[in-house]
Formats: sequence, C-alpha cells, structure tokens
Amino acid sequence: MMKALAIAACAVAAAAAAARAAEPQTRFSVAIPDLQQDARVMAFSFRILGGQVAGFGRVPAGWQITVSNDPSWTGSVKGQAIVGTAALNQLELQEVFTISQPPATAATQPLAVSGSITTILNGEESTRPFRSMHIQQATQLP
Repeated sequence: MMKALAIAACAVAAAAAAARAAEPQTRFSVAIPDLQQDARVMAFSFRILGGQVAGFGRVPAGWQITVSNDPSWTGSVKGQAIVGTAALNQLELQEVFTISQPPATAATQPLAVSGSITTILNGEESTRPFRSMHIQQATQLP
C-alpha cells in the first residue's frame, strides 16, 4: 500500500513538472543601466516582481552570485566581487541574467526589476539604487 502511494506521488509530481515545463514562458534579459565611464561594478542586488530568474550567463571569476526564486513569481539575484580586481565594467554586464514571466493564467503582477549597484571609480565606492532596470526580450538565453 505504501509503495503504491509513493509511486502515485512520484507520478503526480512528474506530471506537474512536465506541465510546468510545457507552459510557454516569455524570457527577458536584464542589463546594468548606464554607469559613469571607467566605473567598475563591485556588487549588485536586484529584486524581481512578476517573474523569476530563468538563467544567468557565466559567473565571472572572483564573484559570488546568489539567485532566489519564490513560487509566487518573485525573485532576487545578488552578486559581489570577492576581490577588487574582479570588478567588472559595464560591457561585461550587458545581459546579466534572464527572467521568465509566468503564463498569462498565473500572472498576478507586471514584470519589474529594481535594485542597487555598487561601483568603484577612482578608488571611491558608491551605491546607487535603481527603480527601473532595462528589460528587453531575450535574444540568447543563458
């Protein structure tokens, strides 16, 4: 009896996962907003509403990246350079990560990304908040 219940539970979980995988999801890429020339990115923290992190390009050497996806279609992605020499320029962060939106039947809020970026320029660190990030339909998916 217990074995039959376990098999049934596995079958239900597999069917639900297959259904989620089959749902069409639009993907968007997120880019770091314009920075001062020669500024290097030391850290970033983004909050996603109405979507989840679907992919992240390469993790740069000397960086720690944390991704969190909530089942309610919110998420976050945080990253920071472990050492100052690992700081990145804006071109190295053109398409930081991709976001997937829920199917229309599950959408509860519009897609929005906000957060902050810590940069270093001429030896001085500064953190800037961003209420609206540049989001565009993804052409390549990490």
